[in-house]
Amino acid sequence: MILYGFLIRLYWLAAQVAAIRSDKAKRFVSGRKNWEAQLRANDWNGKVVWFHCASLGEFEQGRPLMEALKQRSPETKIVLTFFSPSGYEVRKDYSGADVVCYLPMDTRSNATKFLQIIKPSLAIFVKYEVWANYFSACNRAEISLYMVSAIFRPGHRYFKSYGGFFRKQLRRVSQFYVQNEESKELLATIGLTDVVLAGDTRFDRVKSVADQVKHIESIVVFKGNSLLVIAGSSWLSEERLISQFMMHSDLDFKWIIAPHDVNKERLESIKTRFPDAISFSEARLGDLEKAKILIIDNVGMLNRIYAQGDIAVIGGGFDKGLHNTLEAAVFGIPTIIGPDHLQFTEALDLRGVGGSFAVQDQDEFDVILSSLIQNEMMRTEASESARKYVSENIGATEIIMLDVCSFLERVD
Repeated sequence: MILYGFLIRLYWLAAQVAAIRSDKAKRFVSGRKNWEAQLRANDWNGKVVWFHCASLGEFEQGRPLMEALKQRSPETKIVLTFFSPSGYEVRKDYSGADVVCYLPMDTRSNATKFLQIIKPSLAIFVKYEVWANYFSACNRAEISLYMVSAIFRPGHRYFKSYGGFFRKQLRRVSQFYVQNEESKELLATIGLTDVVLAGDTRFDRVKSVADQVKHIESIVVFKGNSLLVIAGSSWLSEERLISQFMMHSDLDFKWIIAPHDVNKERLESIKTRFPDAISFSEARLGDLEKAKILIIDNVGMLNRIYAQGDIAVIGGGFDKGLHNTLEAAVFGIPTIIGPDHLQFTEALDLRGVGGSFAVQDQDEFDVILSSLIQNEMMRTEASESARKYVSENIGATEIIMLDVCSFLERVD
């Protein structure tokens, strides 16, 4: 733990140096200032459940649980922490939690103070966040610790010869709720058997969104009677594929480009690449009817926009790791993804059932997209496969919540 503590402090020092030049690092550092005073300003009487998410993707997995808990036990306080600014900055005003804040750096003193202040009855870590001092502090304070929507692979450090320190942290977890059978079997190889095969709560989240979605008038007007292709959470790689496709295609359809990053520079770059495109924030209904390309220049609309889509190109599969394919699949939208998706179970599954298509380069992209646009039967079969896959995998939230509520009822 001495070496671990040194590395944590070194990481914090590096973040402070990086904050001089990087806005993201600056938010990472400044958001953690005065955390103790901010927490002490709250009333911590009554039951408290602490949820921790690394970033935005993990939040979407924890969200169904937080909302179900508030519905069943509204008096229970929820503390939501994030490690990354990309999660906190987007969800810092999330109304489903009583307190939203950055996770203080994982030092022994921070972890001890944090738990002493909020006094949680239960700590819930989403997916695969493991912080040694917080886990140890939970054990010392006899606070039950759950890992939910967890997923493990043979290549993870926990299952390597050098992974003793990391295995020790997992042994401090009271209960695992894993996404698949492989994860359960891997945990068993290191002696961890308090494991429930629950599935992924993201399926419940996307289904809930789809059931409650309200169409956005401007998107409906933009689409009209045209076939609509949506580039969701796109990076430069997907936008290059799209622009090249459009240069050589005479097929009749409309595009929506919803980039992963909507800062000024990225939006200007997209506008330069697609000079005929119009921006959502500036468009009038009359303009939308005639436009062929629409740029979504805000965050938070994409999961509703998919309701109007026919085909989706999901970003990240050529760059930083694939973004959420389930948000499109729940609406029965066939998806096109890049090669960097092998670590995403849902992407592999969707490919397996025929609801998603992986491409390696421009040629493959052109062939698959052209086929989906022109072949209605192909599109319909892929749509039905995607929708069926999502519907068959809902239910993780209920499995976990039965145990959470049962546990809280036993807590004094």
